[in-house]
Amino acid sequence: MTIAVLPGDRRDIAETLGRYFEARHVPFRIEELSNGMLYIGFDAEGQRASVTVSFDDEALDAYTQWDIVQKRRSLARIAVEFEKLMQRRHGTALAGDFRINRF
Repeated sequence: MTIAVLPGDRRDIAETLGRYFEARHVPFRIEELSNGMLYIGFDAEGQRASVTVSFDDEALDAYTQWDIVQKRRSLARIAVEFEKLMQRRHGTALAGDFRINRF
């Protein structure tokens, strides 16, 4: 269980998404790609799977200006949406995309 993302807003988002896997005791790794996207690699029933997390630039810029209360609310919404995505995931799916268009 590793999060290789520099401290800051993307790290907070990565930690939020990582809690999904921690709660289920699923080994995972989250890293920031050179283009600012997050890559999540995890074990899915014995198979290596991944989710790529991308961001709308304007939404992310606005998010970085918010106060801590607004950010916490947004992170809670992201956690709920990510869980919904993962619940819809088919057992044989080995890759997925999670796009954050608004916070």
